[in-house]
Amino acid sequence: MNIGFFTSRIDSSDNGPGIYRKNIIKGLNSVRLEDDKLSLLHYQKADDKIYESNNEVIVDRSDLFSNFVDAFLENGLGWKSSLGAQISPMSEFKIDRSQFDILHYQMVPPRPFWFANDDTKLVTTIHFAVRPHIHPEHYSALERKVRKLSISKVLEKFDAIFTISEYSKKIHSEVFDIPDGKIHVTPNAPPEGFGPENKTEVINKYDLPEQYIFHISRNSFYKNPEGIIRGFEIAKERFDINHSLVLAGSGWSKESVSEYIDNRETIDDVYTLGFVPRDDLATLYTNSDVFLLPSLSEGLPFVLLESLVCGTPIITTQKFGLQEMLTEGGEFLEDVNDYSMIADKIHTTLQSMGQYQPTQVSSLYSWEKSAQKTYNVYKSLLKE
Repeated sequence: MNIGFFTSRIDSSDNGPGIYRKNIIKGLNSVRLEDDKLSLLHYQKADDKIYESNNEVIVDRSDLFSNFVDAFLENGLGWKSSLGAQISPMSEFKIDRSQFDILHYQMVPPRPFWFANDDTKLVTTIHFAVRPHIHPEHYSALERKVRKLSISKVLEKFDAIFTISEYSKKIHSEVFDIPDGKIHVTPNAPPEGFGPENKTEVINKYDLPEQYIFHISRNSFYKNPEGIIRGFEIAKERFDINHSLVLAGSGWSKESVSEYIDNRETIDDVYTLGFVPRDDLATLYTNSDVFLLPSLSEGLPFVLLESLVCGTPIITTQKFGLQEMLTEGGEFLEDVNDYSMIADKIHTTLQSMGQYQPTQVSSLYSWEKSAQKTYNVYKSLLKE
């Protein structure tokens, strides 16, 4: 079996989709047969060890015509940014598809690939392409309509679709009319070797308070920044907790936080760390007393898996399939816009400190299992 796997997401970011692809590729290298060939397709050399153990294919996109069309699709129609694609549509015509039995795309690419008439099976992985459906107030009616129609039409062309949770499977199937049997769940898993850690140099590096509540994300409306800040502020006022709030990730700053704070003294108890290297994360989870994630919407976030394996209790929404993952080790929020409830859950969880232990999630969530299911789907498509 010859498999082509698009990997520019790995090159361009260290966020969820990039981490997912890298670990699925590592898993495929473990489960595939020796005669199988796995080729990683991207557009320029990247300093990542994942390319050392696989066949690397550099797709040329240097000609002016391809660059012009790609720029029009991205800037004129908003396809690449709005649909999350990291693949050059015109450059794809330069790929010799006949050499691949399977081509595994990323996200929802706005592709001209359906003009090609060949036997190559096409698959893709979608993570959470339904936010305009869940949060219509943040998108115009025209944008919602165009996105739904565009994504539905593109997904029709795929032979199989992967996604990261049962909830994600259900809602994507409903919104984009994906037939039963076409979409498969291959969930995220904790990073290999990730677990409780206590590095003094990390604590000193960030000058962390002794007791704190932790949150990490790329700040955006669906992470519910107001719920995080207001819930913490109410807990401070109502229960006189001694904890600080530590916010990590891009977009968090004293300025972005201050707009949600009523009591100006609270700002002194909020720490904003900015970008945090992955090697520091385990210590930040382990030393926190609560991990707070009251998101307005989520797929299957790595941060919850990471927090669980570090033994940090979690407060998160009960929607969006997160119950699939969190059977113990935390509290669910019925309404993430009820800031008083968030404060109550913070107090309840802090009162129960010491009852939570590192959760063994590897039996349910492992990259080898997700990779094996991916490989099995590949094989089933070639038998059709």
